[in-house]
Amino acid sequence: MKYFAYGANMAEEEMKRHCINARFVSRARLPDNAFVYDNFSEEGAEGWGNIVSSPGKEVWGVLYEVSAEDFKSLEKKEGCPVYYQVRGARVVDDAGEIHKVSLFSREGKCKGKPSERYHSLVLKGAHNRSLPADYIRQFLE
Repeated sequence: MKYFAYGANMAEEEMKRHCINARFVSRARLPDNAFVYDNFSEEGAEGWGNIVSSPGKEVWGVLYEVSAEDFKSLEKKEGCPVYYQVRGARVVDDAGEIHKVSLFSREGKCKGKPSERYHSLVLKGAHNRSLPADYIRQFLE
């Protein structure tokens, strides 16, 4: 199955910790959405990556091929269904090909600031997977 990672799972070492057989396919983008650091509850203080509907914007990330077993491992890591839920989407790779994917998102309750470790994994993954420089800049502001 195809999985779209847009947060810490873009970093190869983070992905391999949970999905030993995951195969990088390409970088890809999710149209009409935006990346945010937010929380799953009003009480939480630490922000985690999420995507929200935002016409005209796009979220860049990594397209992986994962086994059903590896995806179950990801669901556990992401705290499904309490913290994140699985949803289907369509992403576009650099060649313009459209892929049906699964991804994790949630209804965010409030903005949050990520931990240094989490933020550095997102940045590392974005750099290592050669996401566009103007897209990466949003993580530095």
